Amino acid sequence: MGSMISLKVALSDPGRIWKLLLIAPAVNVMYSLFETWYENFDENERQKVDRGEVHYLKNEYGVKQPIRRAFFDNLREEDIDLSKEIPVDCPIKILHGVRDDTVPHQISLDLLSKITSKDIDLVRSCPSIAVYFPNTPCFLSRRSSGRMVNIACLLKRT
Repeated sequence: MGSMISLKVALSDPGRIWKLLLIAPAVNVMYSLFETWYENFDENERQKVDRGEVHYLKNEYGVKQPIRRAFFDNLREEDIDLSKEIPVDCPIKILHGVRDDTVPHQISLDLLSKITSKDIDLVRSCPSIAVYFPNTPCFLSRRSSGRMVNIACLLKRT
């Protein structure tokens, strides 16, 4: 989701962004994930979600994650139209593993073809983010296992 938020900021305030680093950009995928979860709910869980109540899903690490239909409905309204050009002109690096089982790699290919920047690269394997943006502050979020999760980095002009 961080990549989608970063792209939305870049679209709404282009002069504010110096560079973008998008890692496994989960653009427009959250609602389809919700639909998949919803299909697998039992009738009581569906009714609870339909009433607007919070439902808790256990993730792969055993942590209960709260979900609410309104959150996913609002996200859907913020989807980026991938059928049109995306007028973001700052330098962009997209890092995405081709075997990603959460965010389809095709999304990065779609972004690559739709973003208007003349300085955009898709890196399919990356040993170190520092190679692409040396001496630049960038906050990376990590799971407890140490694996990198879907994040994005907005870099302001200095």
